[in-house]
Amino acid sequence: MMQGTRIPASATREFRVTFAERASRGGRRMAVVSLAAAAGVLLGTASLVPAVATTAPSMVEGAAGPNIAVQGPHNSLRFFWALDGVFRWHPETVARAGAAFSAPSIAATSTAVNIAVQGPGHSLRFYWKFAKTATWHAETVARTGAAFSAPSIAETSTGVNIAVLGPNHSLRFYWALNGTSTWHGETVAGAGAAFSAPSIAETSTGVNIVVQGPGHSLRFYWAFNNTTTWHAERVARTGAAFSAPSILENTGGPNIAVQGPHNSLSFYWAFNNTTTWHAETVARAGMAFSAPSITSGAVRGSVAISVTGARGSLKLYAASGGTSTWHADAIAGAGAAISAPSLVSSLASADICVVGPRDSLKFYFSTRNRWSVEQVAPPGSVQ
Repeated sequence: MMQGTRIPASATREFRVTFAERASRGGRRMAVVSLAAAAGVLLGTASLVPAVATTAPSMVEGAAGPNIAVQGPHNSLRFFWALDGVFRWHPETVARAGAAFSAPSIAATSTAVNIAVQGPGHSLRFYWKFAKTATWHAETVARTGAAFSAPSIAETSTGVNIAVLGPNHSLRFYWALNGTSTWHGETVAGAGAAFSAPSIAETSTGVNIVVQGPGHSLRFYWAFNNTTTWHAERVARTGAAFSAPSILENTGGPNIAVQGPHNSLSFYWAFNNTTTWHAETVARAGMAFSAPSITSGAVRGSVAISVTGARGSLKLYAASGGTSTWHADAIAGAGAAISAPSLVSSLASADICVVGPRDSLKFYFSTRNRWSVEQVAPPGSVQ
């Protein structure tokens, strides 16, 4: 088992991320992993209900404020940013029409922003720019016929790692070193192994990936840094997973959230150096209608999960460290969310981004136990 940490969560809405040190075999221009990036909708194999079939945004908290990537009109790729405490949203076009064919995955540091997305012909594309500039640079990670889901990106001080669903339901991994545009590909699992968009996270010793497996099972793969040997574990048996999962890592072990049977919400965790997975029900049947997004809180050992609820509502669930009691918070009522959310923690609040009514883009943030909403982009801004 790779390093991470058992992170049950905080019942309060005010918490901050405390990222563990991460290092990986690959690398590029950034150092922070986006833990919520993989909440995006899978193309072709997700089990989301039509009400939340819109492509989801991906959000990361940069040094100065939130950064959001989303699939724009006509398969373009859009980027929005704002400064903490100001929330005047600045739009940018990362790639024009015909460039993006999945939910993107984003990561950021104080110096740069990186985005991965499925490109034309099931290719895999990578975009990056330096902070405080508007010039986006494009790279082809893998050519046509390589990518069949939304990707998930993880960043370290030495480079970038990307996981994506490959041909014939295989699971693929790509990495590159900082300062280079040479991408290296590995097969994590062969044909018939993966049936959703994956979620990737880094630890100080290696790479962890979680994905929906055959028969709606849940599978976990890990590899040590500087090796190409992938180890497989079964987190949950058939009939357990009905969305793309979301993974969170810290110093004690991996934490995974996924949509469960009958639109429930499930949580799985394991200690480092063990293969025993523990299951918890976060929300009962009829409460979860999208892929979830998971993040850690300010309290040591805390976790929070956001998901689209019944009738397009937006929900947040949190549990105190060391407990299995989950507390529910209603962020927004019916009709507010038409995609999977992306959840991160800033220094002063919990932040959630989601596609809203009429393909608008909404941003929810909590301060002093109150939720506020901002319009990031008006109706018609999202694919």
